[in-house]
Amino acid sequence: MMKRLLAISAFLLASSAYAAPNLTGQWTIHQSIAGNESDQPCNLVAAGNKITGSCKPQDKELPVTGTVDGNKVTWQYQSEYNGSPLTLVYTATLGDSSKIAGTVEVKEFGITGDFTAVTSSATSQPGQAAAGQSGSGQVSAVTGQWTIHQSIAGNESDQPCNLVAAGNKITGSCKPQDKELPVTGTVDGNKVTWQYQSEYNGSPLTLIYTATLGDSGKIAGTVEVKEFGITGDFTAVTSSASSQSGPAPAGPSGLGDVASEQFLVVQAGPGGIFKNQADVGKANPAGTASFDAKSGVYTIESAGMNLWNKTDAFHMIWKKVSGDASLTSDIEFAAPTPGKSDPHRKAVVMFRQTLDVDSATAYVAVHGSGYTALQYRPGKGALTQEIAFDPDSPNTNPTPSRAASLADPRNHVAAPKIVRLEKRGDTITLFVSMKGEPLHPTGASIKLHFGEPFYVGLGVASHHDGQLEKAVFSHVELKPLNAAASAYLAVERPKITGLSHLTVFTSNPEATDHFYREVIGAVKLSDPENPLGVRYALSDTQFIEVLPLPAGAGVNRLDHSAWNTENAEQLRRYLAANNWKTPEKVEKGSDGSHWFEVLDPEGNKVQFVQLPPHSKPLVAPDVMGHHIIHIGFLVHSRDAEDKFYRTLLDFRPYWWGGRNKGKVDWVSEQSPDSTDWLEYMLISDPGTGIPANMSKMYLGVLDHFSIGENSVDDTLTKLKESGRLAKAGRLAGMPASDGTQVGLDGKGQLNLFDPDWIRVEFMNFHHTSEPCCSPFTAPDPSK
Repeated sequence: MMKRLLAISAFLLASSAYAAPNLTGQWTIHQSIAGNESDQPCNLVAAGNKITGSCKPQDKELPVTGTVDGNKVTWQYQSEYNGSPLTLVYTATLGDSSKIAGTVEVKEFGITGDFTAVTSSATSQPGQAAAGQSGSGQVSAVTGQWTIHQSIAGNESDQPCNLVAAGNKITGSCKPQDKELPVTGTVDGNKVTWQYQSEYNGSPLTLIYTATLGDSGKIAGTVEVKEFGITGDFTAVTSSASSQSGPAPAGPSGLGDVASEQFLVVQAGPGGIFKNQADVGKANPAGTASFDAKSGVYTIESAGMNLWNKTDAFHMIWKKVSGDASLTSDIEFAAPTPGKSDPHRKAVVMFRQTLDVDSATAYVAVHGSGYTALQYRPGKGALTQEIAFDPDSPNTNPTPSRAASLADPRNHVAAPKIVRLEKRGDTITLFVSMKGEPLHPTGASIKLHFGEPFYVGLGVASHHDGQLEKAVFSHVELKPLNAAASAYLAVERPKITGLSHLTVFTSNPEATDHFYREVIGAVKLSDPENPLGVRYALSDTQFIEVLPLPAGAGVNRLDHSAWNTENAEQLRRYLAANNWKTPEKVEKGSDGSHWFEVLDPEGNKVQFVQLPPHSKPLVAPDVMGHHIIHIGFLVHSRDAEDKFYRTLLDFRPYWWGGRNKGKVDWVSEQSPDSTDWLEYMLISDPGTGIPANMSKMYLGVLDHFSIGENSVDDTLTKLKESGRLAKAGRLAGMPASDGTQVGLDGKGQLNLFDPDWIRVEFMNFHHTSEPCCSPFTAPDPSK
């Protein structure tokens, strides 16, 4: 990951921005180097023809020196990389505008880029407050930004509202569903009333808020859904200043949004149809599932706040499907726990695009109260909608007022005995049987496109974190409805059991041999796949493969990454069944291994290897670490790569981060059946391939592999005492780092380079400080 060197594009120094005589001041620098953009504050002082001051590219104050020559300015500062100095030089011609534009050079790497500098406002200087507070500190001042929390018929949600009081009138807007809705209202002494119009399934809804103002820092009152005759409670508190500028809207109706980050631990399924299970979103305690082969009954016990709004939290068992299919089940809840079981607890029969908490999805939800509905989220991050089922009129959809009455948790309604969810093309239809009669459509049908493959499964949410609820699913049937589904269901994805190797090119085989044998401590082996290659093994399942540098390679030194699988031929057929371009057959190595290669969406070569049936254990007594825990390479589009690694191969999120707020530079996707991961090293350059201006050294920072360690400090000590560190520097032609660092993911790291500038990152298995940007959402490797 080497966040520090990658942050080279963040190491930019401020220039001056006004006319030549007035360089002194606080500046914000925006720069782009080798496709990577970043910002930093700098404080410049111009006296005569000299420039001094400092810049803070990575929370570290770095001294600046430079000169002024008429309208030409040049300044620089020194940072370091792996113990060696890096000099960043900024050059610009001053004009009459209020900003400076020029070039920046990373001298030692031979990389150049562009920068602009603008004067920072006084509010950004040290010791200044950022901005005035949003809203009012006193509740009697209605004008301001408010966050409304409301509870209506047992459902809770949050939304931002911006209210403006002038005289006895209230205007402004609220944003309950990613849509700005105008507000009107009145002030009468300490009484306030406001309202806005929304809609439910095409019918208008008027929400009226009424409160009596007091001296506290919040407003509390009642909210009425006029057309349904439903009332609830609300509280409003002033939003912080930071939420004024485009606040992220909270969930609209129903339960408030569950945290969008999830710790996804995929486990083997209970058996029967479903191959995997996991908590999707936060479920505390963790959910479980079991299967009774004799009766064919699945039992799921789960907590989880809800499936609703923009995110879900529940336990799910599943398998993947392509084409058209139906899923049918009888559903029965366990007896409720008095005073604890929520009437909104749900058991679901589901189609789902991904295991993300905010995935597009469609499902039949049977509630503890008996209320049943076809609920669906039409796209990633969209709001969940529903079509209620009325047992008194089972062939037609209820009116909005009738639907609200059915959903009221105080009412108990008859649930169907059997439910079926059917997908034909983009049409999703709910079928029910009330008492065992033949299944029939209810009138609840939607249009929703699922990319292939997608997930089908069963799930349970208790509607209360910490409270487990149990549901039993019997007579479960997954039925293919066309040839594509039949073909897909005939091929399961075999396990991808971890990283196999990284294959790199060398322009100097002798130096590379010294590096991998004498510095890394790997065991040199012949190459069963390629007679021109050499393997440097860390264990009997992982190695670095080195090939001669081909003609026309340019700066590229990475040939392919590779993953181990339990069955190469089955995985090849699985990808082919998903319309991925695959070879007609697998190859066989001289050691009995089987493998094949494909290209990912950006054209990166990926290999899948089935180990030899009787491989001998390998001992590498001098190796600096036995486990390659991740590999990384240059990526332009996270979304494009996810279509292969996540959608097809079931890789799951592990961590993401970036040098600057709001920008993601590194995305770690963990393989489905191990703790090893792939790191997208994102660059801003559009398109695919290696940018024309990218140096070999910078590309080598991106294209890398990582060896897991218990302590990188101990690794550094061993490298120093054995003389390996000095040798690594000589082989790379640059002094090696004599210090470790902690990356933005909170993990200790130490970086070396092979003679062709492929980065070797030693990384602690576990973080020792709080990670930036996102939590870890899957288990760490342990050895």
